[in-house]
Amino acid sequence: MLVRSIVICSAAAITNLSAIPIAYASPICGPAQTDKLLSPDPTAQDAFGISVSIDGDTAAVGTPYDDIASPNAGAVWLFDREPGGVWMPLLRLTASDADQDAGFSAVSVSSDFVLVGAHQQDSGAPYHSGAAYIFGKDFGGPDQWDEVEKLTASDASVEQHFGIFVALSGDIALVGAPGGHSYAGSGAAYVFERDFGGPDNWGERIKLTAPQGFTEHAFGWSVALDGDVAVVCDFQAEAPELEAGACYVFHRNQNGLDAWGYVKTLTASDGSENDWFGHSVGVSGELIVVGAVAAYEWPPNPGAAYIYERNEGGPDNWGEVSKLVASDAGTIPEFGRGVAIDGNLVIVGATRDNSATDGAAYLFHRNHAGIDGWAEVAKLQGVDAAVGDKFGSYVAISGHTALVGAPLHDQAGVDAGAVYEFTVPPDADEDGITDECDNCPITSNPNQVDADSDGWGDACDSCFGHDDNLDCNSNGVPDGCDPDFDGDGLIDDCDPDIDDDGVDNGPDVCDFTPIMLPPNLIEPDGSVLGDLDGDCDVDLIDYAIMQERFTGPNPIP
Repeated sequence: MLVRSIVICSAAAITNLSAIPIAYASPICGPAQTDKLLSPDPTAQDAFGISVSIDGDTAAVGTPYDDIASPNAGAVWLFDREPGGVWMPLLRLTASDADQDAGFSAVSVSSDFVLVGAHQQDSGAPYHSGAAYIFGKDFGGPDQWDEVEKLTASDASVEQHFGIFVALSGDIALVGAPGGHSYAGSGAAYVFERDFGGPDNWGERIKLTAPQGFTEHAFGWSVALDGDVAVVCDFQAEAPELEAGACYVFHRNQNGLDAWGYVKTLTASDGSENDWFGHSVGVSGELIVVGAVAAYEWPPNPGAAYIYERNEGGPDNWGEVSKLVASDAGTIPEFGRGVAIDGNLVIVGATRDNSATDGAAYLFHRNHAGIDGWAEVAKLQGVDAAVGDKFGSYVAISGHTALVGAPLHDQAGVDAGAVYEFTVPPDADEDGITDECDNCPITSNPNQVDADSDGWGDACDSCFGHDDNLDCNSNGVPDGCDPDFDGDGLIDDCDPDIDDDGVDNGPDVCDFTPIMLPPNLIEPDGSVLGDLDGDCDVDLIDYAIMQERFTGPNPIP
């Protein structure tokens, strides 16, 4: 049986540019809060945490109303996780040509690049046409992050809101531009590629628009990107009902090399009017998650999220495989306001504007209810999050780390904002049960059945029916399945008299052969037979000697 332990994460005193870390007990059986990030330069109503992104040990947090570059122009704070787990602030990113009220805050991190959207930026361009900015590490010197490119749409227009949602994966950037949502058919998304048009030039590769099918109103409201797969959503699409919502999948080489062709339209299997399917979206490998906040149902619809798998129903079919709902559905409105996915883990945020309830985020694992059985693992809430903080509006996940934004948290000032870190303990067999509490840590068994109650699940119980924790010779084999020559319950390696002949193993010439017992203990039928000739073997010769003793000149009475 594994030894269960608790690890306490220490936090050093940090001043000035401080993430203000807090020490919490590391989780044993599930995720728990392990840190809390505040703006290093907080100001009331900055809304730090309006967007969050994480890739490995780099985290980025959007602050839409930061005034450092221009009034309410916005900024993004970068944090680096140091050995020991403490997040330290690196620097504040701002646009080189920041406008007032630009909304510079939508953010995505991928390796050594950061993409930031400013959907109301309009300097030298149409009103609120928007822009996005690429920042690269080491471009201005070692460990320096500098702006390397400003991205705009080749067909920029008034209230295009280019940059309202952004996604970055390697050398590909995806920028949503939903338009003013006031007319049918509005919206687009733009794909940019590094080195397209010259070394380190992030050139526009293609403009994506919705295929024919549904009436669009905000195509590009949310976007997601991973490798060669792009997803663009319109939560107001008439699909087919008013504002039911839809998402569209594009593949990089569909219809030709780098053509980013349309592949599939995603809608909810049980979609209905005003579901707002596509308000949030995430993609990781062969999986897509879509949030449907159901914002305007009355009484408030609890919301849902939907999982799609690439080859479900056929090659590149992207079929729906699961609908996710909160275990306490309806307690917190708008489940699905924020979603993120990494591998077999999905995090879904739930909160509502002007709601008198706390926010929350919910963690789901792909195999928690069996193979491909998506099920909730934990409900996450900040230890000091309060009503009105909008905790759960924005979420991100990378490996074992999840970030949850609370942009209206008041610790550093009224609505200054905060971001909460939750650590997901290791789960080697990917069954949704963390190693510390899994009775088969390296064998998938989400049901944790242990029929013999020995602490080891049936799926990995090497000695069923026996206590697997007893191993007196420390050979890794439970005592119940080690050799026990005389059947006395003590395995041979730990039995002082292996053959149970009354002579301890030390002086016993033949440990595994019982000697002849005293004559008065021998049954007349000869059922007790030992090594009578001292050759450490019980054979026909010993039997003959036995017979002689009963039938010879001086038989045993």
